[in-house]
Amino acid sequence: MNYTEDLSSIHWLTHKTIFTLNFLLGTPLNTLCFIFFMWGDNESNSRLIHRWITLLDLITCAATILPTINSFNETVFNSPILCNIYGMFWNCAIRVAIFLIAVLSCTRALVTVDPFINVRKGVITWIVGGYSLLQLIQATIPFWFGGTYNYDESIETCTWNVRIVIFKTDGRLNNYQVKWAVAVFILLVAVQFIVPILVILVSGIVSCVSLLRKPAVSQDSVHRSAVVTVSLLTCACLCINAPVLFVVCGSLYNYWFPENRLITNELLADVNVFVYGHSLALNSIANAIIYLVRIRKLRMFVLKKMSLFYGNVSQSLMARFHTYSTVRT
Repeated sequence: MNYTEDLSSIHWLTHKTIFTLNFLLGTPLNTLCFIFFMWGDNESNSRLIHRWITLLDLITCAATILPTINSFNETVFNSPILCNIYGMFWNCAIRVAIFLIAVLSCTRALVTVDPFINVRKGVITWIVGGYSLLQLIQATIPFWFGGTYNYDESIETCTWNVRIVIFKTDGRLNNYQVKWAVAVFILLVAVQFIVPILVILVSGIVSCVSLLRKPAVSQDSVHRSAVVTVSLLTCACLCINAPVLFVVCGSLYNYWFPENRLITNELLADVNVFVYGHSLALNSIANAIIYLVRIRKLRMFVLKKMSLFYGNVSQSLMARFHTYSTVRT
């Protein structure tokens, strides 16, 4: 078995493990998280954004069953309608997921700096709704040129290729076409991934610094706990989406400095497989785990629901979690 076959086997196993775990564990966890944030009495901005995050994560985890089934029965995405719907969703979700974390981080940073700042929910709703609508419109770009989404085995999802859809060729592009392809890449990929990630990074730093420099804020256990939770969500998002920065920056560097390439196109292609195939799925289940670990009321809510199915075992876990939460908080 050569290197390429080894890499393909590792990728196949990684993909199946992540997607199966997402569907079996992430779907029920995000369902309970979404119900918890829906029924809460405290309708704060953060809770509203947490609700959207868990809803998107729930749909994402549930949708991972399709590529999992397709890996065993390769006829699932033969349906153009299903492939188009899945491709549009995945391309929208992978961007909106990062954007929601950016909005959450930014609003929490503003409150940490000045507790009297009150960003209206209507403003946040319009911002998130407008961006989501923009992504939905953007996802229809292939249809403008008479193209469709097609299943790509290398990234194991439905996507569209600028070279084929816009320039109607699967061969080498001329210089004029290359410049347009790079412009599309910068506009649709680089800007929409790098800008939210930078906002997340700056907001996280501002929140941590403000928390450490303001004794009154640090002594507010509720606010401090919320900041820690948001910080963990932002750290998970940054770590899981770090390959996005690697692919974007590496691709642009290779284009602008072709004679001094530090990263091979083969390596960028391998990392790109992770970005489009796994980052969104990993982020969806990571968020649910962070919510479960950080929010005591959510843990008790989940265990109560589990008790309906697992009886005494769940009751014992509830008692242990209650003791753990009391000591920890």
